[in-house]
This record gives sequence, C-alpha cells and structure tokens, in this order.
Amino acid sequence: MTEGILAGGSGGLAVHAALQVAQDLNDPDALIAVILPDGGRSYLSKVYNDAWMTQHGFLERASDQTVGDVLYAKRNAGEIPPLVTVETHQKVRDAVALLHEHRVSQLPVVSAHDPSSVVGSIGERGLLKHAVDDPALLNADIVDVMEPPFPAVSSGDPVREAVELLVGERQALLVTEEGRASGILTRADLLEALAK
Repeated sequence: MTEGILAGGSGGLAVHAALQVAQDLNDPDALIAVILPDGGRSYLSKVYNDAWMTQHGFLERASDQTVGDVLYAKRNAGEIPPLVTVETHQKVRDAVALLHEHRVSQLPVVSAHDPSSVVGSIGERGLLKHAVDDPALLNADIVDVMEPPFPAVSSGDPVREAVELLVGERQALLVTEEGRASGILTRADLLEALAK
C-alpha cells in the first residue's frame, strides 16, 4: 500500500530535502523532523486537476464510483442525515437552527407550495456575508437571502464528472434520484471518495 501527503510544492520540497539529509546520516538513531509549510487543498483546482490526478493514478480508483455510491456510503456510516431542507417562507433563524442541529453547512431551499421543488440554497458562507451587512438577518425570510440552487447531478453520475461541477464558489452538489432531490455532497465528500 502506498501512502501520500496532500501537500503543495513547498511541502514536497521540504520532504525531498529531509530525505536527502537522512541519506547522508550514519547514525541509526537519528531523527529528522520536517515541517510542511503548505497543504494541497488550495491546489485542487490548479495543480492537482483531473489531468494530473489521472496521470498519477489517483482517479482510476474512482472511475467506477458514482455520486450515489458516495452519498450511500456517508448515509450508512451515519455521517450525514437524510436530505434536510428549509422552505422559502421560513426565517433565517430557522435555517441556522437546522444547520446547527444537523451539523451541515448548507441547505437546499424548497418551495412552500411544493416541498419537492428546489428553488434555491442557503449556506453558512452566504449567511455570514449577509450577517456582516445586516445584524437583523435572523428575522429575514429565507427567500430574501437565498442563493441559486446547487448544481444537480444524478446519483448514477461518475464522481469524476461531479468534481468538475465544483469550481469557483460552488461548495456543494444536489444529488437527485429519478428526478427528485435525495441528498447533498460537498467538495470534502468527493475529495474523501477520491482519496479512498
């Protein structure tokens, strides 16, 4: 089994230098400590893109894995609740309570008239931006602060294709089964699936 460290170029250089120093030591009890000055998460859409990941064998394992596989695995592990939503007529304080209760960072917003119709989204990042501008945010209606809906993917879509949708500010994907919303997956969920 091969293990790796998700680090940036500076971290890789530090490890390489430490290995060179270790080769020159004659003391079998010597210990070399290395501080990695950066992580690789910030490079996921730059250096560690799909072409690099495929070239180095990281995407081959996930090539058969579907978005649904990731969602089901997280559900079975008890890591995520069933789909939690907030309705357009609810208050922001209701959404904040749901985010906290279910330990999630974003929620789909559904129509008050049709709970299966996703009309927007709300998340911690957007709420924080609004709260800085308006401290009375908690009493606002969800519809006043909601953002566009999350990009939707079918549960049968490959993980690799789903990753491509999470560019820029997008933080999550809405997973659908037979046209109905069934769950939310974040960048971290997909990254973890690719790493297995």
